[in-house]
Amino acid sequence: MIGAALILPYEEIWYYNPGPQSAIRQLRFRQGRLVAIELAGPGFHPQAPGLCRPEDLRRGMTHLELVARCGDPADREQQVRWLPLGPEHPVSSGRVVFAEEWIYDFGPRRFYRILTLVDGLVERIETGPHGN
Repeated sequence: MIGAALILPYEEIWYYNPGPQSAIRQLRFRQGRLVAIELAGPGFHPQAPGLCRPEDLRRGMTHLELVARCGDPADREQQVRWLPLGPEHPVSSGRVVFAEEWIYDFGPRRFYRILTLVDGLVERIETGPHGN
């Protein structure tokens, strides 16, 4: 089993990977209290970092799975954002999220991948310029 934690300014998110026979569990703590347990995608066999390919990246991957499969990114930017609930809701309705932009460099023959993670899950994957 692999576990990891993502500490946000307002909460902690813990992931537990029990392996491929079960789903990853995401536990959310606020002020030291457990407030939610959610399933966060299928469990997986851990691989050595650096063995991932651009085509292995997908929306919905957890922070845990991404680091286990691909290692640390070449670059990372973090910020706290306000996420409105939608156009039908007033500006005051929404929630604070922790967003990160990760860049993976797959070398000079491949394009960078720029991943946007929101609260520890891959939300968007973009293709950048050729790597180094």
